[in-house]
Amino acid sequence: MSVNNYIQIRDFIELTFEDQDYYFIQIIKRRKENPDMQTGTHVIKCYFIDSVEKFDKKMSEIIDLCYHNNARAYINLNKRNYKKTALYMIKYLTDLVIAGQENAAIKAFELCSGQHAADKNKKWILDVDIKDMNVINKIIEDIKYLKPEGSKVYMTLPTKNGYHIITKPFDPREYSKIHPDHEIHKDNPTLLYIP
Repeated sequence: MSVNNYIQIRDFIELTFEDQDYYFIQIIKRRKENPDMQTGTHVIKCYFIDSVEKFDKKMSEIIDLCYHNNARAYINLNKRNYKKTALYMIKYLTDLVIAGQENAAIKAFELCSGQHAADKNKKWILDVDIKDMNVINKIIEDIKYLKPEGSKVYMTLPTKNGYHIITKPFDPREYSKIHPDHEIHKDNPTLLYIP
């Protein structure tokens, strides 16, 4: 089943770019869909998206790479910042040199981009592997009453087996009491495209 969340994500990020900010996209090939792979995952390519125009321009290339590699495209909706990522990279590289592991420096900027958000308005992901919209709507209603009270949902994106509910932060302990089987991801990517 193909999933394309490009339009919803584009509408969401359209007005959010500030100086030095970018969104981090990875095309990832997984052993789950490619049983002949030696490792669990393999990053095909990374993109650093710092404008809507760049996002639009790269999307057809992203779709082609996903299709030809039987891979998925993921985007982290918590913005990154070039300067902050570069500073984390300097620390990471220094630690590698001290440890005598200079050969691991090849993918330093990509690694640091994946690990360090710079977004003032954090976005969490509720990963719900259920296709029933009644269940999804119940979850959305439930989190409205968790602290801080009020609407917390930015959008709901389809995945292969269910939905990612993109939210503002809330009290995760209270949520886990109501929905113990759902994962809360505080800085993980969401699905952009599956061929």
